[in-house]
Amino acid sequence: MKFYRSLFFEKRFFIALFSLCGLFVVGHFLPLVFIISKILLYTTGTLVFVDFMLLYSGKQTMECTRNLPNRLSMSDENKIQFTTSNFFFFPVSVTVIDELPIQFQIRDFKLKMKLLSGETKGLGYTLIPRERGEFEFGLTRVFVLHQ
Repeated sequence: MKFYRSLFFEKRFFIALFSLCGLFVVGHFLPLVFIISKILLYTTGTLVFVDFMLLYSGKQTMECTRNLPNRLSMSDENKIQFTTSNFFFFPVSVTVIDELPIQFQIRDFKLKMKLLSGETKGLGYTLIPRERGEFEFGLTRVFVLHQ
């Protein structure tokens, strides 16, 4: 049941469903469009199910680790590195959302990349602390989109 919380639908999924609803409305008046709408609905449902099975059938599919120094230097650039590995047998688009400490006041931080099958990529960013204290990083969330 936990995997339902990890589902992430892209905007094009909702556009497709909205378009199908419009086709069904038009199909109410034109029987041929109604038949086409049903075929498209079954095709979309099948494609979503197949994509779901491809993403959730493996044991280990993605791995992302955050590497950062033990202490962040005041007013200096501190490199934060991610290592992301794709264990799927198909290429994916990845969006990494890192929950940064509250002191940085950055709420919309995300990194995007494309990974081929079996590929490992590193990417990073820099942070410059302006105040002293303990910095608590939150979760690193990885959103995977089948290409």
